[in-house]
Amino acid sequence: TIDTAKFSEQGRLPDLPTIRTKDGRARILYQGKVLTIDNIKARVRHDRVSVEGDFQGGTAALWAIRTSRAWRGGTIVHGMPLDRLDPRLGGKMNLALEFKNEGQAYEFTLTGGVQALGLARGAHIGKVRFTIGAQGDRQKLTMNAIKIESEVINIRGSATLSGLGNGAEAVLDLKLSSDEFDYDAFVRTLPTPDFPPWLEQLLTKDIRGGRTRFKSFAYQGPLWEMNAWNTCLENMNITQTINGQSFAFAGATRVQDITGTMEIARGTIDFQNLTGTINSS
Repeated sequence: TIDTAKFSEQGRLPDLPTIRTKDGRARILYQGKVLTIDNIKARVRHDRVSVEGDFQGGTAALWAIRTSRAWRGGTIVHGMPLDRLDPRLGGKMNLALEFKNEGQAYEFTLTGGVQALGLARGAHIGKVRFTIGAQGDRQKLTMNAIKIESEVINIRGSATLSGLGNGAEAVLDLKLSSDEFDYDAFVRTLPTPDFPPWLEQLLTKDIRGGRTRFKSFAYQGPLWEMNAWNTCLENMNITQTINGQSFAFAGATRVQDITGTMEIARGTIDFQNLTGTINSS
């Protein structure tokens, strides 16, 4: 077992999982989960740590070096099948994490990608690349460089999580935007059966086709409320452009080739500057 307390006189390591090693195998205990590294090679000194091995079907390496009063280090994961972490997922992940920790302050950059990403219920995302740059302390985490590129949608933005010591009561301030994307392809990736019935109906049947873009997607509220739809929607503010979509109108009649803007704020939906056709008129 690697006892991080041994390093307290030389400088403080960032919070790490418990690592237990035996006969070339390591078991990582973190937040109630057990992960295994085989063929492990580890070196531990008062001012540096390095670990590498075969991790959950892929390969992984972790290193950390103390410089002055700070720790710098990184983690690399290559070719890890996601279904080894969660059977509902598919694809193989590569990622690289670089971090710096000094006292209670830390900063990190996470870059990576997934080949052939699959989600629950058979949703297929395909190739995904992501970058996150962040800094924080025990109370606040600021992610000022979020970038996600995929075959379905490209997203960029920032986020701040305040009150980390409060657990699920921590407050999330999320600001995102996107490039234009195919509406139907995007909706197929969402867990719409878990949505309120009216929202599932709106997204999967009432609105169809065309392309759209999130000019802004903002959420501000407690983290736990993201799982409670009645309050989650109250905390959202979305501005979305519409291009060539169709809306259900008066039974089987649909309005075609709609362009304009849709805004969702405090649980209400407002359409602006809409144009479209009904029966070619």
